[in-house]
Amino acid sequence: MSTFGRYFRGLTAYDLLGNLIPGLILLGGIYGFSHVSVQDVGVVAIGVSLIGAFVIGGFIQRHASVATGNRETFDLTIDSTTDLSTENESDDNKENKSDAGDTTDRSGLQEKVGLLAHRRYSRALLDPLVGWAGPPEGRELDDAVLTGSIRQHLVDAHGVSPDFDDFQVLYHLMISKVDSEAAPNRAVRIQALRNFYRGSWIAMWWFSGLIALSTLLVFCFEGSEFSKCFVLLGNSDICWKYNTPNVYQSWAEAWQLLVPAVFATLLANRSYESQAEDFVEYLFTDYAVAIESEQSELPTEFRHRVSRERTELDSNAEPNHDDSEGK
Repeated sequence: MSTFGRYFRGLTAYDLLGNLIPGLILLGGIYGFSHVSVQDVGVVAIGVSLIGAFVIGGFIQRHASVATGNRETFDLTIDSTTDLSTENESDDNKENKSDAGDTTDRSGLQEKVGLLAHRRYSRALLDPLVGWAGPPEGRELDDAVLTGSIRQHLVDAHGVSPDFDDFQVLYHLMISKVDSEAAPNRAVRIQALRNFYRGSWIAMWWFSGLIALSTLLVFCFEGSEFSKCFVLLGNSDICWKYNTPNVYQSWAEAWQLLVPAVFATLLANRSYESQAEDFVEYLFTDYAVAIESEQSELPTEFRHRVSRERTELDSNAEPNHDDSEGK
């Protein structure tokens, strides 16, 4: 493999789907909004565009992370478990701990802005602006596989305190485990799809905004020569002169792009929402399978729990007598 190829060998579907494609979408919107023409597109220009799109994709993912707000599905699921050292905790202490965890410092402005966030029918268009101020979202998963045993294994394997409550550390430990070559990778694939839909949602939101702004400029200034200069410090001027955006130079009715662009924004947001909790569920499932496949490295308590729960399931299952009857 060439030196150039070795540099990009580490790129995975996670990087390509999550960063490059959303970056290309937004880069296309920026080019359509601008009026700078590209005459000769060569190999160098294509390479620079791909690198630029990848970098832009990183900023898109950062914006997407802020827009989606605080997701607590993993925290609520892992917090619902009880391990051996805390299962004797009194109900009063648990209630006080729960009440203390629900207390958040929210300013008046954040509460007012948060009223617009995470609305079912408008979140795709409003959350990129106000999603950061919305209340935490998420629910405890009822079908997470052996959640209590997984938490106990995390405590035993990594030597953390049994009452350890920094769930993001546990979250990253589990992701690192399932992302290894020996572990199942369904959760990793779903994570890549989740980031792709999340990045595409924000990229299409920006694309729609750039097309809308281009349409507004054409409506206000097309057919006239308009320029505006601003005086900066040192008596230097900076001037902006209106020119027809590229998208309207290529297609006179480019405003029609707004309809499919907004539809794609809504679709990408819905797809992301459907993948967000699926990823957490598969994260628990794949982690359970990964550590079960390493029986020699598992704590004895975990092996006993797995065996006991399977035995209880098998004993409660009713035999199917119909299958033994001949036809």
